[in-house]
Amino acid sequence: MAYVNKLFGIKGMHVNRVHYSLKQYLGYTKNLNFNWRQSWDKSGSTDIHAHIGPFFAYASRFSCGPDYEVCCAFDFRNLRHSPYSCKEGAHVERTTDANVERRAKQITKQWRKKAALHSAPVVFAEIGDDFEYSLKEQVEDVYDNYKPLMEYINNNKELNVKVKFGTISEYFEAFESHKKKLPSLTGDFFTYADRDFDYWSAYYTSRAFYKNLDRELESHLRLTEIFYSVEPRPELLSDLESARRVLSLFQHHDGITGTSMSKVVDDYGNKLFNAYNNCTKILTGILHRAINYENAYPDSFLPVTRRFNFNSLPTKTPQEGHRDLYLFNSLPRKLVLPQAVRVTGVEFKVEATIDGGTNHVSQQLEPDVSKDADTNYAILAFLPTVKPISITRYSTRVNKEIATTRAAVTSIGFKVENADNVYYKNAPSPFP
Repeated sequence: MAYVNKLFGIKGMHVNRVHYSLKQYLGYTKNLNFNWRQSWDKSGSTDIHAHIGPFFAYASRFSCGPDYEVCCAFDFRNLRHSPYSCKEGAHVERTTDANVERRAKQITKQWRKKAALHSAPVVFAEIGDDFEYSLKEQVEDVYDNYKPLMEYINNNKELNVKVKFGTISEYFEAFESHKKKLPSLTGDFFTYADRDFDYWSAYYTSRAFYKNLDRELESHLRLTEIFYSVEPRPELLSDLESARRVLSLFQHHDGITGTSMSKVVDDYGNKLFNAYNNCTKILTGILHRAINYENAYPDSFLPVTRRFNFNSLPTKTPQEGHRDLYLFNSLPRKLVLPQAVRVTGVEFKVEATIDGGTNHVSQQLEPDVSKDADTNYAILAFLPTVKPISITRYSTRVNKEIATTRAAVTSIGFKVENADNVYYKNAPSPFP
């Protein structure tokens, strides 16, 4: 990320989610500001000014200084509309003429403690948190209570502090104005722990089901966008935009990582499921217009695999009798990739309809052993060829000749005594 930011012209980064032991070390050595350098860089051309937040989190109640019970008392969103409350008996109170002096001394003391961890007398104290400022009242509470504090502090020479509302860019400019030579640091800060031994590394594998659903939506959306550009359906544009937003939303650091609460995960799952179905709806509309089916409605086109809800695995739609299969290839090259469909018997074959003619396709039938499969179901696998950026039609048909050419399958038989003692009846034992 540091390297990409540098390429995009970004000059500074504020990073908070770093191992607490490393934060302690960098704060102790006053190296919370440094040039983050790539491991292959010997000249410093990839350097980017990075700042590590020294405390637990970036929310107001953690960021003003090391003492939570003091900082939380300046988290003015607690005045109303807040799900959080301060611990250790801290009390959030409005700034008034009667308390401004006391409150100013409290918060400047926290800022001094924070400044002691840095090599320059410049402090960056975040005001806010996730989902804050969604209400007008929250913005007003923060501004109306910090503004008189700032005016008092700036006009009181004994405090020797200058404070203002600012941006992250202004912080880096103020820090760099002190001309401090920054050390260089190389590394990726992995793994991250915020307290005790709580290491945040399982997000590579946690809730793998939703990671897979995300990948499926990403692929399905790409396919939809490409064919929408070829055959626009303005009446379906809102569905396409919605699917884009959902895919972007799930890239949140508590979405794709699988670190959200269960109720939030369910909400993500529903959104991904609906977005996937919206893409399918658009594709069927495009297909309906592209092939000019006069006697078919868009709803008559069904995907070969379907999910019935966001928690279910995809299942293959049974193909009965004669069915047309339309294969999309969104890639700029010819695609030859095995496909498989569920058919309602073993007397089926698949044919390709290309340039008005029927072509033979390599194929095979095999038993369908899925849990949801009917006893007569089978899997018809075939090897299609689809041209670049195109739709190719294949067909499944009943083939009576297959009944006389089935292969015979013989079981050698086995017996299971218990979980630890398995042996074969009609074959030599494979165990010594």
